[in-house]
Amino acid sequence: TRIEFLFLIDHDDKFKKKYKELLKKYKKYFLIKIYINKGIKFNSERINFLAKRSNGKILFSVSDDMIIKTKNWDSLIDLETSKFNENTPYCIWPSVDANKYKFLHCAFPIISRKWFNILKYHSYPKFYHFYTDTWICELSKITGKFLLLKKLLIKTFHPENNPKYADKTYFRLRNNSKNYNDKLIFYRHRNIRKMHALKLINNS
Repeated sequence: TRIEFLFLIDHDDKFKKKYKELLKKYKKYFLIKIYINKGIKFNSERINFLAKRSNGKILFSVSDDMIIKTKNWDSLIDLETSKFNENTPYCIWPSVDANKYKFLHCAFPIISRKWFNILKYHSYPKFYHFYTDTWICELSKITGKFLLLKKLLIKTFHPENNPKYADKTYFRLRNNSKNYNDKLIFYRHRNIRKMHALKLINNS
């Protein structure tokens, strides 16, 4: 009853009407908020747009290339997060069957509301699409404010693991990302990452 789903649908998406009709069926079970995207280009901006409009104490960014395999995953997250003080920033790392990068522990990190309120973002806004999860995981490692939740299993359907999962969205992101260099931003903004880690530590 406390789960809140927020969706951002591109205004020119050919399935926009079908998405809205489908979500309407579930509104009697969940709190669902639907927004239409009319100009947001960066994926990090999309996520931050929704995060700012959410009310939950826990922020879990999900996508269409993953499935949560664990039953009662919401109750499990509830149980584990109860171990933290509500005013403490923290991050939870689910167990993912296949990570895209060896240096990235988790492709779907979960953050607390306090974490978001301190940094004023969920995904580092300088990124176009890639390295957002890596950034969060790096902050987690620097601060030590994370919990490895092995019982929460996520199965991925990412094109880099299996080409058959490549769709139009994947190719659009890939083509558009040629104009940006998230990897370069990640390494050049190392000092900013350390500063943001200190913010999390000092505001605990």
